[in-house]
Amino acid sequence: KKNVQSLLSSYTPLTTFTLQHQLVSWKLLVFRAAIKDCRFSLSSRGLYQAREGRCPSTQLVVSPSSPIPMRWHIHPDCDIKFTGNVSWVGKTSMEVKIHMLQLLDGGIYCPVLDATFVMVARDPENKRPAFVNPLIVETPEEEKIFNEGEKNKIRRLESSRASLLKVAPTADERNIIHNIFLNTLDSRTVSFRSRVLLPNSVWMQDTKLKGLEICHPQERNIFNRIFGGFLMRKAYELGWATAYSYGNSRPYVVAVDDIMFQKPVEIGSLLLLSSQVCYTEKNNIQVRVHSEVYDPDTKVHHTTNVFHFTFMIEKEIPDVVPKTYGESMLYLDGKRHFDSVMKENTT
Repeated sequence: KKNVQSLLSSYTPLTTFTLQHQLVSWKLLVFRAAIKDCRFSLSSRGLYQAREGRCPSTQLVVSPSSPIPMRWHIHPDCDIKFTGNVSWVGKTSMEVKIHMLQLLDGGIYCPVLDATFVMVARDPENKRPAFVNPLIVETPEEEKIFNEGEKNKIRRLESSRASLLKVAPTADERNIIHNIFLNTLDSRTVSFRSRVLLPNSVWMQDTKLKGLEICHPQERNIFNRIFGGFLMRKAYELGWATAYSYGNSRPYVVAVDDIMFQKPVEIGSLLLLSSQVCYTEKNNIQVRVHSEVYDPDTKVHHTTNVFHFTFMIEKEIPDVVPKTYGESMLYLDGKRHFDSVMKENTT
């Protein structure tokens, strides 16, 4: 299929009172969450349109997406527009880019954010990969975007191989953790067990917030499972609350990074969300939200999603300090995501 055939757009007139009443709330929390639902829905529509002509029952499963940096402040009373198109296609996976624009003074739509979603096609009967239509690249601009998709694929593979769940930290990262350990030793006892906090610091274990959701049928998708946009919204709300609680001031989202959907969530599931601050730098807070499904019959927990959010607060914040080895790995993982977001914002 041609690139232009996958182009979609949607329009949300926030200047109307009805939508303002529905979407704009205290500190814009619900508004931003609803925006995530719109982005996810549009990306899904674009990908199914690209699948036209193939088996209509093919499932599209969300794979890790690229960082989503905020380029501009979102105004709660200005109309917004989404545009999206399939930008890269492999054998069984596709990448779709979503652009959000907002109508500002002067009648000009200004870019607010760009998002990249990756979805993998699956056969609903045997869960094996399903082939997708190839993308026809016609112009130099389309070729450039397609090549970026190839680079993103390589980046995702390299990131997966370098995961701290698979390999040891680098030498520089080990030095960071050891310096934190030395700085928090109690000089009076000279013991590895005795740890003390430096001024203006907080133990990572004290930054946690948790939530539970009963997954009702109202949030189902076409496959009678819970819609991914709903999971993103709930994770964002808990992450936002975690940053707000930690910094004692309203947080502003800087980026949403590397959303990983590992397992579908069934209707009626008990969804457990656990959020904590895993890294801080200056007035920036990196929050990790872990989502899992709990089965009361078997007492088994299954991880479904992992979310990473970067927030900024307009005041000084304390440093978060890991205490255990597991928390140290969370700290390094958070630093990696934060550095990736900062690099994305400077390019």
